Amino acid sequence: MAWLGLDIGGTRIKAVLWSGDRQLRSVSSETYNRPDAATLIERLRTLTSAVLGNESSVMGVGLCIPGVRSDDHSHIVYSANVPGLEGIMFSDLLAEAGVDDAPFITTSDAFAAANDATEALSLTGRVAFISIGAGVGLAVVDDGEPIAHTDGGAGHLGQVDVSINDDPQIGPDGGRGSLEGYIGASALHRRFGDADDSILLGLQRDHLPLRALARAIRMVHVMYRPDSIVLLGGLGHRLRDTALDEYVNDRLSSLARPNARLLFGVDDYHAARGAAKLALLS
Repeated sequence: MAWLGLDIGGTRIKAVLWSGDRQLRSVSSETYNRPDAATLIERLRTLTSAVLGNESSVMGVGLCIPGVRSDDHSHIVYSANVPGLEGIMFSDLLAEAGVDDAPFITTSDAFAAANDATEALSLTGRVAFISIGAGVGLAVVDDGEPIAHTDGGAGHLGQVDVSINDDPQIGPDGGRGSLEGYIGASALHRRFGDADDSILLGLQRDHLPLRALARAIRMVHVMYRPDSIVLLGGLGHRLRDTALDEYVNDRLSSLARPNARLLFGVDDYHAARGAAKLALLS
């Protein structure tokens, strides 16, 4: 028996096939940039076939889906980074992927990643998880139980205003000074190039995106007072060797919890893996 986790991100789709207590396979799609529906469905179909391999069916599907949901939670009405999702029923999306015979659940990438990283890093207490890829997502959990106050989540961290200097960046949502305008994938590609290595090298010499992210993390410290903050996503877990921690802790408010830790995920598949596990439990 196996469960499928699909993480539809802003630059690629990731999939994990999970069987009870172990990962059978993990696969990532080719990259895309603001895909239309046809491109998105083609990537999803190819990826699902690759991750399923010889599995003829799955017991359930966990689907991480970015954007603003319809009132009946059946589809996405707006997705800044994945416009091809808009208007497609979730059930139709999975039918196109070839897994329409299995029950499914939908979740945010931040909460799914949090679900997996909590176990992987043996975390307890209040933890804030920040997923950084095309966008920036936030999930806050108390001993595994999520805090929700905005559209089912802890808040839209990627859209907070972290303006630096007199020429603030504009985020994908059009927001002035938006965090995603500094640290989202599109912003980093424009600044440093497309390769992951070039982005990490760029962040060693140009700290503006890190300073913007640090401002947002400092807000999280004061708003939620977590015991730990964990960075996940395609970029998040790769920031462990940067100057980020220094910017976060430079005269940090005394309201932050003493000895709060800044931690990092272990790979790119926390969200897909977490989605598969949530499907197993549903």
